[in-house]
Amino acid sequence: MIKFFGTSLKKGNAINPCVDQFYFNKLNELCKESLQRVFRVEDCDVVFIPFTYKGGFPFDYPLAKKIADLNKPIVVFDFIAPYQIFAGVKGIECFGDKKYGELYNFLNSQMKNIKLYFKKELFVNEDLTKIPFTVKPIEFINTLPKYITHTKKEFNKRLIDIYMVWSFSSRSRALLHGELVKYSAIDGRWNLICDHSYLLKDKNPGKIALIFTPPSKRITLKALMDYQNQTKISISAAGSAQKCHRHLESPWNSIMAMQDTNLVWTYPWIDGKNCIILPVLEKKENANIWSNCMIDEAASVQKIKMYLKQPDKLYAIYLEGIKSALNYQIVNYIPKYVAKEILEALK
Repeated sequence: MIKFFGTSLKKGNAINPCVDQFYFNKLNELCKESLQRVFRVEDCDVVFIPFTYKGGFPFDYPLAKKIADLNKPIVVFDFIAPYQIFAGVKGIECFGDKKYGELYNFLNSQMKNIKLYFKKELFVNEDLTKIPFTVKPIEFINTLPKYITHTKKEFNKRLIDIYMVWSFSSRSRALLHGELVKYSAIDGRWNLICDHSYLLKDKNPGKIALIFTPPSKRITLKALMDYQNQTKISISAAGSAQKCHRHLESPWNSIMAMQDTNLVWTYPWIDGKNCIILPVLEKKENANIWSNCMIDEAASVQKIKMYLKQPDKLYAIYLEGIKSALNYQIVNYIPKYVAKEILEALK
């Protein structure tokens, strides 16, 4: 039995609620035979340090000193987008937000004690050969309710061909939205929908639903997933990071059309097999998404059009996507991946 203590190293030990609930509490609940959560650093065998982007970060110097003095092994959970704070994991390089400088200095001082580093935005070509600890990808976790898998006949009758609901956190989203509007006009498709309120009232098939939704106007997740359950292709474009929650939602009950990334995934998304990958203009290996990896909106729309003409292929991708999405479901992802990697690193 390995006892773990979680801390953000922020004064008051404020851990992001999603990390606290869906990772730490679930590790304690789903892996109770091998992992147990404790709430005093003196009682633990290993320290878990998660960090997500926060507006302020008053560093907890006394707790950091105690962890260093106790010489505890450390597991890092890094959910930060690379352009915000940490460039990567090569010596835990730091740039950007200077208020995280104390955390950067602490992690650099503890390199010998870091046993495992989970990183959400882990570049495919990141050189990890000189890193003195194991580095693995980590993703957002799927906690969605299960939907009944549709038959081919039911899937082909879905009313929405393309569903793109988005807010402005990257230029790629706006560019793709605009190109899809142009496609609708040029192809004479007069079934463009831009509001959820009448999306399913019209029972004609082949709809293109392009719905800009600022945060203050978002619909419930259940409502979004119910609309998606009448969708063939659901768009997941990059947001403030290359990975976003749409990567969990889109393949759960439709086909995910995802903007290409230069990142490692725990379980791969493969173009034409379990998703549709939308091309980007330039794919640089160590670049943030605002200035590079911009979507090629024209080529992306042409690719979507091509797949919509292949119903048999679409249905096969739909089935494989659901299978892949199950890997990210919390009851699978936590014990079969996260806990397994932790236990292996601590041997």
